[in-house]
Amino acid sequence: MQDAIRRSQETFKKMQAKMDQQAKDMPPQYRQMYQQGKMMMPMMMPMLNFQSQPTQPAMHMPAFGPGQAGQYPCRRMDVTRGGRKTQQLCVANPAALGIAGNDWNTLRAMLATSDRLAGQGAFTFGFKAPRITAPGAGLQGIPVEIKDTVSASTQLLSGVDTSPIEAATLQRPESFTEAKVPVPGL
Repeated sequence: MQDAIRRSQETFKKMQAKMDQQAKDMPPQYRQMYQQGKMMMPMMMPMLNFQSQPTQPAMHMPAFGPGQAGQYPCRRMDVTRGGRKTQQLCVANPAALGIAGNDWNTLRAMLATSDRLAGQGAFTFGFKAPRITAPGAGLQGIPVEIKDTVSASTQLLSGVDTSPIEAATLQRPESFTEAKVPVPGL
């Protein structure tokens, strides 16, 4: 992960240097717009540097027994952060939900990315984005029920559909039109 962050930062620096070079050849009004946009970069940097986030209190997730969430058997666990209970999860085995190993690996990566982005929003933009999994959990299963004790909300998995997606679903609609947005320096 640290290597990926470092490579992303290096790539960004190279892109920035290339854009700076191209800006020298821009008409003055575009060069000014580019420079004004460049002033926004300090706010964007935390998104490229995950290490800059403030540290969170330690999180613990002891499992305390079997459970049932809707139609799914699961393991119940409390999530505590800094000694305070923040969530209660019910985590199911992916195979019991009909989710194959490769699909589970993809889903786990998506959940981790969603969680990281939610944390980035809270740090970078000053708002608390909803989390769909426990932060940093590394869960060995899928949360089929999440009870958030802070917001008093509950999320319950209502079903799993593993049927193939129809190709038409991924096609652009006929009404789609592409709009070109001018970006100085790119």
